[in-house]
Amino acid sequence: MNGRLQKNGGNVASYFCTADSRVVHAIAKPVSADKLLQAAVWAVETHRGALLADSQDLLIQRDFVQQAHLAKLDTTRESFRWKIDEEMPAATKTYDKKMKDDKTRWKESPGSAFLIASRRAAQKLGGNRAHQIMAAQPLAKLSEVYKEVFEKLTDERVINNRGVIFTAARALEAARESGMPVLLVLYDGKGDDKDEWDSKTKDMVKDVLGSPRVVSVLRNYAKVYVPKRQIAALSNLTDMPLYEEARNSTPVLIITDPAGTKTGSMHGTISPDQLAIQLWPAIHMTTLAHAQKLAEVGELTPALKVLQTVRTVPTSAEIHKRTLLMIDQVKLMVGEKWLAEGRHESALKILAKLSRLSGDEDVRRISADLVVRIRTENAGQ
Repeated sequence: MNGRLQKNGGNVASYFCTADSRVVHAIAKPVSADKLLQAAVWAVETHRGALLADSQDLLIQRDFVQQAHLAKLDTTRESFRWKIDEEMPAATKTYDKKMKDDKTRWKESPGSAFLIASRRAAQKLGGNRAHQIMAAQPLAKLSEVYKEVFEKLTDERVINNRGVIFTAARALEAARESGMPVLLVLYDGKGDDKDEWDSKTKDMVKDVLGSPRVVSVLRNYAKVYVPKRQIAALSNLTDMPLYEEARNSTPVLIITDPAGTKTGSMHGTISPDQLAIQLWPAIHMTTLAHAQKLAEVGELTPALKVLQTVRTVPTSAEIHKRTLLMIDQVKLMVGEKWLAEGRHESALKILAKLSRLSGDEDVRRISADLVVRIRTENAGQ
């Protein structure tokens, strides 16, 4: 589909919450409508039961919700408490160690020893992972549990630093507005936020993108660097397609037109010369699109100048053929304009040539009809 994949939004987590943002249940990854409905019904019925147990006391409501999750794990609350007690000594050591660490190394306070023990005990129960997580933190605030749910159920990290994605989104939007082709560099992110270039990407940027031949071509491109793990987030911000090539080994280079339609892709080892050859077609296609817009608003002479520029440079046979056809189409528009202005002699000259030599059958036919019309009118004068 024009180099695009059906957009599916990447990994997601759904949280079934109370009115005050306490999580009753959660489910992750794209699931069927039936499975999502089943989880939603369970959450509604469980919350209703908690309110019937006590509409005011949050502790009683938490106990009820926890027992509901534990029942799904074939475990009683008493058995779960025993397992928590077993985990407490090791959990306390973990908590103490985190508290002694330099706080600049982690961005949020560590969970309490009891929470650490509860999560470890729940994980050892077996069964559904979502029920395990929520049994350890029944009716927790969404802000307290969303990260645990997402990371444990999707095997992906919550990315707190979105600077790279917002920068990429702005670059894509600017390319779309200016009509500039795009070179997407997809890489395996490193570092705490998984947005730093990996070693292969660093080498490629230095040795290939930084080579004189490629640099000169890339002046006509918007360059956008995106960690693979954040492609779905960028897609949601910009409606960028989820490209199939992103699954390939890093770094992956994808060439697109200003609208995001893929025109080429590469991954693995590539030389500067090979990349430069791959980059030129998108520039030429963008130039042709610019010429078409000029012609559509009546700027026929500037459009022809742009097209003649493309015609005289080395390019693919397909682009060369398209350029010649567009030149003939614009010349036909010029002939029609001159005819409407009463410049019959000039119009006849350009239209007669098109009727004989144009590679576009429609242009030849229309030009021939106009030539007959002009000659008939001239003969009657």
